[in-house]
Amino acid sequence: MHYDRSCVWDEVLQNKRLNKYNHSAIDEQFHFYQSDGLVKFNDSGQQPVLPSCPYPILRFNKF
Repeated sequence: MHYDRSCVWDEVLQNKRLNKYNHSAIDEQFHFYQSDGLVKFNDSGQQPVLPSCPYPILRFNKF
């Protein structure tokens, strides 16, 4: 979960606005996500929200 955005579409636009990465690379990755079944976040509650990761985050301590 992003601290400011919960929609990949918004994140894509923000990364392009900030010129953080090559726009073609962003588009390629975004189209891959869409072809893999990603749908736009619906905050109306009509569609179930899927977690970003189905497994709990494991943290390992360094000794």
